[in-house]
Amino acid sequence: FHWLIAQQPPITLEQAETIDELFRNRWRALLSVDDAFEALVDAVDLETTYVFLTSDHGYNLGQHRLPSCKLNVYDHDLRVPMAVLGPGVVAGRRTFASSHVDLKPTILALAAGLDCPDCQGADLSRGILDDNFTSTQPILIQYYSLGNVTRTEHLVDDTVSNTYRALRFLPDAAGLDASPYGDFLYAEFTSFADWDFLLQTPFYEAFNLTADPLQLINIYDALPAAMRDDLAAQLADADEATVPQASWPAL
Repeated sequence: FHWLIAQQPPITLEQAETIDELFRNRWRALLSVDDAFEALVDAVDLETTYVFLTSDHGYNLGQHRLPSCKLNVYDHDLRVPMAVLGPGVVAGRRTFASSHVDLKPTILALAAGLDCPDCQGADLSRGILDDNFTSTQPILIQYYSLGNVTRTEHLVDDTVSNTYRALRFLPDAAGLDASPYGDFLYAEFTSFADWDFLLQTPFYEAFNLTADPLQLINIYDALPAAMRDDLAAQLADADEATVPQASWPAL
């Protein structure tokens, strides 16, 4: 693991009790969210209105010895549910890679049939309305360290090792490998000073989540060289595509 995770001390009994109480309080707080969402659904016409329910991030509750906060690359921080209600939406689960940057073009497509060529995200309306939709497109993950952040006596972010970029691949709803990598995470870590990944060799992590859903075994070194090269190239291309191009006035 990269340095931030590798150096984590064991969680003490006292810290575990704090985590347990945090977990209980989070569930208690959700009671009011349930009431608010029920009131919202009752107030709108679902024959003419789309309703999206999602969250901004996951949370650490002891995984990887991280007692709280939300600044890490693993699924307990990154994966959140998204429920959609509205016309044409068939009840059931869809599994494909998506992120919040996809919401703007998706809402424009569903609400008004509009394309959004300047949007960074993708239109997910087909995935929401079509039972047979599949996608091999992984999700790009980018994070620049906020600094040396401590929670419950554990460092949960740092400027030396926890700036990262990653690709998250998902299988389809039937559990089949919609992508050539299946249920998979590939990540590169560096220092905040090297935020553009140009100054130093990154630290690499890779996880097969079918075999290792808790992301405890970094298999990067065991991957074939051709696979490592392909993953690095895909990630670099995806990362580069998000960099705004400078626009200079004519002289």
